Amino acid sequence: MWAAEILQVRLLCFCPRAQSTWYMFVRGSGLTDTMSRYLIRRIEEETPNITLLTHTEIIGFAGDERLERVIWRNRQTGASEEKNIAHVFAMTGADPNTGWLEGCVVLDSQGFIKTGADLSSEDLAGAHWPLSRRPYFLKPAYLGFRGGRRTGR
Repeated sequence: MWAAEILQVRLLCFCPRAQSTWYMFVRGSGLTDTMSRYLIRRIEEETPNITLLTHTEIIGFAGDERLERVIWRNRQTGASEEKNIAHVFAMTGADPNTGWLEGCVVLDSQGFIKTGADLSSEDLAGAHWPLSRRPYFLKPAYLGFRGGRRTGR
């Protein structure tokens, strides 16, 4: 099992129980190209509070001092939707496709989200990090957003 799938299993087993609704965005037509059948079954058949949105990408974040709303768009229909959401977890994969996050979170030279100890003091100052402590592991310099930073392939 790939490290990414282990993380996905943990998320699927523990996180959805703590929240009423989870949205999973997939830019493509589905999960079969990137996920095992076991995990797909967990999402589609065993976890009714996960809403799978295919052909969909996040296009914006909104909020005053922290994340309060997320805006997404269906790539086929062009329809956009905005929901009150205070937390986002991003798994960008080997090809991060994170250009839409430019100016929102700190990215490295390859486009991966910089988190935790990978964030320099300059990164935090530039992102207007509001807390006196450094961000925790997997925490970027934006309140309410979580993401993994994996460089290389």
